[in-house]
Amino acid sequence: MIRDRWNFLFGYVKIRVTGNRLETLINNCIHEGIELKNIDRTSNTEMILKIPETSMSKFSAICIQASMDFSIISREGLMKGIRIFRYRIALLVGILVFILAIVAAFSFVWVVDIKGNEIISDEELLAQLKEMGAEPGCWKYGIDTKAIKDKLIIEDKRIAWASLYAQGVRLNLEIVEAVRPPDSMFAGPSNIIASKDCILGRMIVIEGKPVREVGQMIRKNQVLISGVIATDEGVDYVHSSGIVQGRVWYEGSAELPDQNRLSNITGRKAQKRYLKFFDIEMMLNGTPPLFKYYNTIKTSRQLISKNMFLPVEIITEEYEEVDVQFKNADEKEICARLSAAALEKARADIPHNAQITAQDVVFMPSDAGTIKAVAYVETIEDIAMEMPLNIGEQ
Repeated sequence: MIRDRWNFLFGYVKIRVTGNRLETLINNCIHEGIELKNIDRTSNTEMILKIPETSMSKFSAICIQASMDFSIISREGLMKGIRIFRYRIALLVGILVFILAIVAAFSFVWVVDIKGNEIISDEELLAQLKEMGAEPGCWKYGIDTKAIKDKLIIEDKRIAWASLYAQGVRLNLEIVEAVRPPDSMFAGPSNIIASKDCILGRMIVIEGKPVREVGQMIRKNQVLISGVIATDEGVDYVHSSGIVQGRVWYEGSAELPDQNRLSNITGRKAQKRYLKFFDIEMMLNGTPPLFKYYNTIKTSRQLISKNMFLPVEIITEEYEEVDVQFKNADEKEICARLSAAALEKARADIPHNAQITAQDVVFMPSDAGTIKAVAYVETIEDIAMEMPLNIGEQ
């Protein structure tokens, strides 16, 4: 690697050699430590190769000793470029000035990008950065990004976290705004409970004792933050406060009216059999259906009576493929309409402040024999609800 860079600095010479002792010439060059590159033997008496510029004197002596003729085809490398500018000083100066101007331009901030702000406006943040000396046109290397970032967090209570860094001619500011807990409905001691079923996604406790962990399945009305705190001196009752968000799923469906479809059973079938023990299911054999539309026939055989301690069932699901043909519209158009209707029903119950994180639509046969679209929408939303504590019952 170092030798290649050295040779590029001083340059290579491309040479044509003629004579009857080409192999002897190559062996002598190797013996003298001359680096040969890109050897191309064009005939029995001629070859073209490259050698470093610094080895030309040795190579010339070897060629004379071996009675070989050679001629220089071209020169390559940095030295050749420098030689070109030997009589073009103005052009060389112009190129150097251009390079210095580019380097100087990249040493200044030309654009300030702000991300993560919803409540705080871009204008407010730009004004704060300008007061601290970070604005378009300032010298990039004179900005103390850590000090400015820390000052933003300390002085603006609406910012919970910030990152400030330079990238090329851009100064990037990323922030996370502090979330204000909802206004309290009760003045006395209280718990925070779940307003709906969900998977706990985020919990910031301001006051109280957390009794659930992120990732747990939560049922409606379960206590999330307790206002009862045990201490060495007894029990303290506090007004619980915090921010609790959960992953909530909503479902909506839409069916295709029977008069808009024709269906026939094709005769193709698939089967799946699994063992069910309480709510645990274990696959025994078979695979899920690969058909697009199908009817499901489910049968169950109980191995141990439910009156006994261990309820065990073998469940068999048989799938019959259905060939569906649509009237007066193609399949894509029908599916698009059903998807839109199912998603609209699923979103109807979503609170306005919830954030939709994922959604999916599945098509399946309905009980009435028509095609049904089922939409599943996942959200992240506030699930905290205050419940006053009745201390007399504690």
